[in-house]
Parts: sequence; C-alpha cells; structure tokens
Amino acid sequence: MKTVQQIMQETNAQANIQNFRYMQQHYTPDFFITYQNGTVEAVEVKSAAVRKLQRDYIYRRRLFIERFARPNGWRFTEYIQE
Repeated sequence: MKTVQQIMQETNAQANIQNFRYMQQHYTPDFFITYQNGTVEAVEVKSAAVRKLQRDYIYRRRLFIERFARPNGWRFTEYIQE
C-alpha cells in the first residue's frame, strides 16, 4: 500500500480538469490521519479571517480534493475557526 506522500509525489503538479489547464499550485493539508481500517482523512484547520485573505485557497483546496482525495478514496475535512 502506498503512503500519502508517495501518492502525492507521483502525481504531477499541473491539473488538467475538464479540458482546462491550470497554473501549478502547491497545497498540503495540515495533517493526515490514517485509521486502523486503512481509511485516510486529510484535515485542514483555518481561521475565518485567514481563509478570506487567501483568495486562491479555495482553488488550491478544490484541486487537492479532485486530484488526490477523491481518486484515492480519502476523506477531506475542513475546520473553520471563527
């Protein structure tokens, strides 16, 4: 079984989703949890203020979900702190 790091390294950095080519983006969730049953959960913790300041965050997060989380069956959880 491949590790989270191996899967992310093997996938190239440019996305080609729905025939659109996107600029290279870098995104890593705050941490990964691997449960005993093999389920992987990617967790992101953000404050509401920081999330508003990072305009491209939603785009980078969506690319991560579409390119890594969904194809590998990972859960993605985002906690927004007020």
